Amino acid sequence: MKSLFKKPYDPEDIVLFDFLQNCPLLSELTYQELSEIKPLLYEREFQMDEAVYFRNDPSQVLYIIKSGEVTMSIDIEGNFEELGRLGPFSAFGKNAILPNTTRTHNAVTTSKSAEIYAISGGSLQDLFEKNPEIENKMLRSLSIYYNDYMKRLFQAYKKSKAFFELKEVYQ
Repeated sequence: MKSLFKKPYDPEDIVLFDFLQNCPLLSELTYQELSEIKPLLYEREFQMDEAVYFRNDPSQVLYIIKSGEVTMSIDIEGNFEELGRLGPFSAFGKNAILPNTTRTHNAVTTSKSAEIYAISGGSLQDLFEKNPEIENKMLRSLSIYYNDYMKRLFQAYKKSKAFFELKEVYQ
């Protein structure tokens, strides 16, 4: 039996919500919760070698790749070291969901073009105040991401035979 109180979604919304649920940061959100995020989405196209942001920039926007590829890198004394390449469904600039943070790395488009959804961190903070459950779910997903990151960091540390001191990380 169909619920009389459940909001029907347009087919276009369902496609968008299914896409967003494939992004690990948003995977726990329901269609109803995603419908609250939808008005915050701004779609932007970036061209090859166009910077999305630079290290130390204020973290004011969360990004989700719709199509294309973005490379994360860190600059050390004028040289850029690639940290990884991200494709569709990947969120980056995740620390924008936390207030008063800065970028830890650079993000540059490395495909011919990339379609990227952008969500203002300020708009997210406003949404979190109205709907703390969305904030809880996104912060839980972010925590899982950072936990997995720490596991990979320790594995890399072990493989590199302690190329650096872990106490530099824990402060």
